[in-house]
Amino acid sequence: MKHDGPEVRFYNHLSPRPRATDDKKNRWYIYSKDQALQYQFIQLPGQKRKYICLDLDYEMAGSRWMDEVMLEPTIVIINPKNTHAKYLFELKRPVYFPLADGRKANWISQKAIRFFNNVRRGMDVVLDGDHGYTGNAINNPFHDHWKVHWCDVQYDLQELSEFIPYVHKEYVQVDDEVYEGREKTMFHHCRKLLYPKVKNYSDFDSWKTAVEKVVLDYYHNVAKQMEGDHELTISEAYCVINSITKWTWNKKDDPNFKQHMYNRGVMNLGSIGYDLPDDELEKERKHRLSLGAHYVNQKRTNQTRQKILDAIETMKANGEKVTRKKICNVTGLGQSTLNRYKSIINNHK
Repeated sequence: MKHDGPEVRFYNHLSPRPRATDDKKNRWYIYSKDQALQYQFIQLPGQKRKYICLDLDYEMAGSRWMDEVMLEPTIVIINPKNTHAKYLFELKRPVYFPLADGRKANWISQKAIRFFNNVRRGMDVVLDGDHGYTGNAINNPFHDHWKVHWCDVQYDLQELSEFIPYVHKEYVQVDDEVYEGREKTMFHHCRKLLYPKVKNYSDFDSWKTAVEKVVLDYYHNVAKQMEGDHELTISEAYCVINSITKWTWNKKDDPNFKQHMYNRGVMNLGSIGYDLPDDELEKERKHRLSLGAHYVNQKRTNQTRQKILDAIETMKANGEKVTRKKICNVTGLGQSTLNRYKSIINNHK
């Protein structure tokens, strides 16, 4: 293995404590990097995107890039049981996405994110990839369960885009919005993909099948890996499926259907009546700012609490002693922050 080869670069790209599992349908746990590499599936960093990942869910997919005169993937991971494959194209320069809690640093380029997503979706179209695959969780290329081909190549997005003859507009989509709760996130992400498509279906059963595919793909590949206070069950995914299927089917012939495609905000405050007198309008604005600040503060508190609980759960699962120092190392939180949550730590040790 070259000291600067694709294997080393992939290893270095992994987070210090990635999630991993041997069964994608079961819960993913946080491990040290070397421990995580013992499992068949591993999670890539969500903010720093160093690879364009494609899921080719059909037989003999390992050589499809040659058939389509596409650039050679940096990593081809083949499932020997069905010859399906994952392609990873390594980028010379990573693209940075907003943090999981919705915060956006000044150096994050929305233009770069859009370009990244356009290229990824275009490559999906050319190679018949799974359009619902996010690249968040992949087959671990270091695990001997898979057949893996490494190629010491890196690309920039411009190079990759030259091999894409077109990008259908339905795939050019960046979802930067953050919603309260995993089920709501799953619902809003999937509905935005599905709402424009309902008019293409003439019978309810076919439409429900299409909705199931999109929602279940998102559930298994994304939603189940999100942090939460309980394990996200398949029944919650089917609640989303039923909600989207029935509502869209009943509304698909509504002439105002397009108006339902927009999210009106997690706080459901409605629009401000701008015909109000100036003093009342200013009062309403300040009131909403106060509500928003309270909402954000509560959300951050819940996220911090969940980080701590996940760290404790991981330590217990690994047979480690739960200490505040270890919690700090795993979560990145400071001692002063942990002091505000000491009752939670003491109750869950």
